[in-house]
Formats: sequence, C-alpha cells, structure tokens
Amino acid sequence: MHLDPFLPRLVAAAFVLLVLGLALGRLRQPLTVTYLLAGIALGPHGLGVFTDKLVLSRVGDFGVMLLLFFVGMEVSLRRLFASWRISVVGALFQVLASVGCVLVLGYFKQWEWPRIISALRSASAARR
Repeated sequence: MHLDPFLPRLVAAAFVLLVLGLALGRLRQPLTVTYLLAGIALGPHGLGVFTDKLVLSRVGDFGVMLLLFFVGMEVSLRRLFASWRISVVGALFQVLASVGCVLVLGYFKQWEWPRIISALRSASAARR
C-alpha cells in the first residue's frame, strides 16, 4: 500500500487547526485568529510542516476558502437584506475609490490613457 507523502502534512495541519480552534474558542477568539496562527505555526518560520512555495500557496488558498465558508455561515440574510444600502454604497465607493487612485497614480506617473486603462483592467482581473 502506498502512502501519499502529502497526507501526513495534511493530518498535521488538521490537528493543529483543531487544537488551536478549541483553545482559542475557549478564549472567545474568532476563527480568523485561529487560521492566522495556524498558518504561522505550520509555515516555514514555525514548525516547518509546509516549506514548498507551491504547496504553501495552495494550502493558503484552501485556508481562505474555509475562512470565507465559515464567515458565510455566520451571515444572517435578514440582517444583510436589512442593511443592503450600506453594502451597495460601500461597494460602489470601493470601486470608485480604486478607479480614482489609479487615475491619480497615472496622472502623477505621466502615463498615457491606454496604460491607465490597462492598469484598471489588470487590477479588476486580479480581484477575480
């Protein structure tokens, strides 16, 4: 029987997450703190369970997905729909502020319009 070399690392990560989650749950800390501390503990500057950059990136992406899942589980749809104006206005402000910052940066760097538009496109593609 062949054992995947990644499996012990995955089990170690799950164990560290479980122990930290239980300990920090008793201290009434949010899951965000647990994930951050687990990432530090498991990374190359902690226990060194994950040292390869590609694996580290993928495990980090998986951690972000778990975090978003748990945050989504705690969101109340009633409260979200009750405060939809804040969400819509906040999202519009964020988009307009980002576009404004790129325009100001392009102006001070003396970029031409095609380069500014290209910077806006790459910034929106990076968020996806």
